[in-house]
Amino acid sequence: MALNRKKIKRIFGLGMKIAAVIVLLCVAGGIIFFIRLIDTTKWKDFDPGKLENLAQTLVFYDKDGNAVGGMHSSQNRTNISLSEMPDSVQKALIATEDTRFYSHHGVDLKRIAGALWADLRGGKLQEARLAIQLERVYSKDQILEMYLNTVYFGKGAYGIEAAAETYFGIPAKELSVAQSALLVGILKGPGIYAPHINMDKSVARRDLILGLMKNQGYIDQQQLDAAKKEKVVLVDNTDKKGQYGFYLDAAVQEVEAITKQPYEELVSAGYRVYTALDTGLQQQLDSIMANAKNFPPDAKDGTPVQSASIVVDSRTGAVRAVVGGRAYTTKFGLNRATSSRRQPGSAIKPILDYGVAIDRFGYTGATMLEDNPVNYGGYEPQDLGTPQGWVTLRYALSKSLNIPAVRILHDVGLESGKDFAGKLGIPFADGDNNLSLALGGFTQGVTPMELAGAYTAYANGGRLSRPAFITRIDDPDGNTIYQANPVSTVVMSDATAFLMTDILKSTVQSGTATALKLDKIPVYAKTGTAGWNKGNRDVWIASYNPEFVMVTWMGFDKTDASHVLSSKVTGGSYPAQIHKALYSYLYKGKEGPKFDPPPSVALIALDKLALTTTGQTLLATELTPEDQKLYEYFPASQAPTVQSTYWQTPITPSGFSVGLSANSKPEITFFAVQDYVRYDLYRIDGFGQTAKVAELKGAANSVVQYEDTTATMGAWQYYILPVHPDLNVTGSPTATQSVIVPDPNPQPTQGNGGFSWEDLFPGFGRGNTPEPEPTG
Repeated sequence: MALNRKKIKRIFGLGMKIAAVIVLLCVAGGIIFFIRLIDTTKWKDFDPGKLENLAQTLVFYDKDGNAVGGMHSSQNRTNISLSEMPDSVQKALIATEDTRFYSHHGVDLKRIAGALWADLRGGKLQEARLAIQLERVYSKDQILEMYLNTVYFGKGAYGIEAAAETYFGIPAKELSVAQSALLVGILKGPGIYAPHINMDKSVARRDLILGLMKNQGYIDQQQLDAAKKEKVVLVDNTDKKGQYGFYLDAAVQEVEAITKQPYEELVSAGYRVYTALDTGLQQQLDSIMANAKNFPPDAKDGTPVQSASIVVDSRTGAVRAVVGGRAYTTKFGLNRATSSRRQPGSAIKPILDYGVAIDRFGYTGATMLEDNPVNYGGYEPQDLGTPQGWVTLRYALSKSLNIPAVRILHDVGLESGKDFAGKLGIPFADGDNNLSLALGGFTQGVTPMELAGAYTAYANGGRLSRPAFITRIDDPDGNTIYQANPVSTVVMSDATAFLMTDILKSTVQSGTATALKLDKIPVYAKTGTAGWNKGNRDVWIASYNPEFVMVTWMGFDKTDASHVLSSKVTGGSYPAQIHKALYSYLYKGKEGPKFDPPPSVALIALDKLALTTTGQTLLATELTPEDQKLYEYFPASQAPTVQSTYWQTPITPSGFSVGLSANSKPEITFFAVQDYVRYDLYRIDGFGQTAKVAELKGAANSVVQYEDTTATMGAWQYYILPVHPDLNVTGSPTATQSVIVPDPNPQPTQGNGGFSWEDLFPGFGRGNTPEPEPTG
């Protein structure tokens, strides 16, 4: 009986094994059949290559190559190469998901057999089929790269690069071992193990993966302990909402123009867009905009005064920072720096009025302009103060006088001014055909970016650079599809650019932009104010140095009686304050650069008196007092060559003679040579005593006569000493002339017993009288 039981048991055991084999064969057959079924239906059109073309985020980088933001459709994904993924991420994934990844062919059959039924229900058979097909096309490294670029990590992040940026604010290549393990841990269930959802579970999962990595020899005990102690610090993405928003909005619009692709395509194209953004400067500008102290009070209804600023590279036009309003609130909302045209006021004067006068008509800072009322066909420009008569161009521009600006545009011609400004990128509407343009009275106006572009010509020695945000665009595979090649266009001579720059230095030193004056940081600027009733509608400042051009506008979006700036708010107030803060940031602890004069210009010392009294540009002399010199740059070919005749040693008068008048008094006669010279008349008596008798003047080349009524009877000598009235300088005296004043009541002589003048003054009248010494 026992033997039968044993036999039966053996037979039963053998039967069970056979049954098991049959079951496995059936299952295997089922798998084969299912795979074939999938292969001939749902998998018929499957293309593994589609994994290479998944939607990718449009990523932006700053001027230093650091990622600063991205735009994406439903999936935030940025593909990177396996070499850019840290080894710790790869090892964490392999240790957790597939330890035999590099040894098996496509599918780890042991793991699948361990949960065959669950795999079938969960669709893992399809993953197995996919793995087999992938290995027919791609290497293990390629598969791992695609997987890590494709898989979802939660919080909208697809792929390891987006995950590293989303959770830690860093590129994947900078992930630590602990951070790598935490991200890989999320993959088991993003809704459960993501740290922002459940930090405890996320850390526990991380530590489990770190242990697996240690068990498989990927890290040692010391690395394990250090990684477990590492604190999880997540980036606060809410702080980054809207960061660089105005800049990135403008940048993507430029990408659209370059690639000819609409936004809907760009956000899935995976382009790497390299910009000219200076993040430090941008953050400084954002901080300034967030500070209410930099702006006038809000309107009574709470509407804030708006503003826009742009900073570009003087040499290339590359936009370094931009803000289109006090705060970034709406994606692709109004960017006042790039899209809003306003009245430029006097900020347009160097572009439309004075620039063409200097470049094409020979004006300089020393040109005299009339600041007196004028009427051009009913148009009467007004100055804020009392007209000042004749002033230099430098003074008129630095003080922003209106009448001289209109006179210039009238004299050089409206079309000449518009042509010159147009070459500098300033747009004009059909209705812009009157002299009010000289003061910024445009139909539509200009944007801050357009005005900044125009000023690059002055900052760049006469070469215009168009503002641009993008420097390079790469496709997802790293191929460069666009490379910016900044081309500057010559729009004026370098002499014109420097002359204007030197004049605009005076605007900061003593003109309308003195609030911008900084120690050791030279700045060149022009303010602008567009009035409205008793207040101001638009206020501006455009400033620059050899490295940067800045433009700031300020005003209300819609101007009316309740939304208008105070008349005290000008381009030289709050806008100048903003620029001062920016330059102070840029050159903190160091001197700012300055412009060196080009060889095409010459610095000339002029006779200030001659310029202001006669309008003549005459050279100063060695004797000209320093306070009577006016230094001005001229194009070398236009430099004055005639020297002033005023600040010189006075010339000795000609035709000097002394005789007796009808009254028997000494009568002095001479020809005046210079009308401004004072001619001092000296008299020497018979005892050699000298005294000044009179101070005489006369028109140039005129005859001057003088009767010395104080001379009494006797012998007298006279001479004239020319004296400069404004210098402690005298010319050479004339030779002495003698005369005898007779006795008004003569006594009869008594033959030889009388006397003669020779007896009283031996040698008198024979030419041996010593020359008098000149006096001061």
